[in-house]
Amino acid sequence: MGRKVLTGAAAMEIKRLYSLLSSTGKPLHSQMEIARIVGVSETTVFRVIHKGGAYAQVRELPTEDEAEASLKRFKEVNRHLFSEEERGEIALGKLQAAIRETQEKSQAGDRMLGELNEEDFMKGSGV
Repeated sequence: MGRKVLTGAAAMEIKRLYSLLSSTGKPLHSQMEIARIVGVSETTVFRVIHKGGAYAQVRELPTEDEAEASLKRFKEVNRHLFSEEERGEIALGKLQAAIRETQEKSQAGDRMLGELNEEDFMKGSGV
């Protein structure tokens, strides 16, 4: 069995998870929990968090949008790690996105229809 290579995305996810703080200011996840979530050894988590080296090129923290997108992708791939409620939230988010897209298309269609009706009115009135 070959060694599993740590990807840049996994290193960024490790740093993101470790940067989440509880209300007391302590890390929300232990290094052991992060290792289990990401699927690497605790030693790897320690190296990514506390040492530079090969991981120095990984940005310290992702932007808010990148972190949100990363979390969504992670939850999609690792559904078995999350509760039924969290999976429902993912499904709800997809549904809300589809509703927004449908509303935007509907509004665009209404605008086009309004322009067409205005052109027909102009032709019919002889203006």
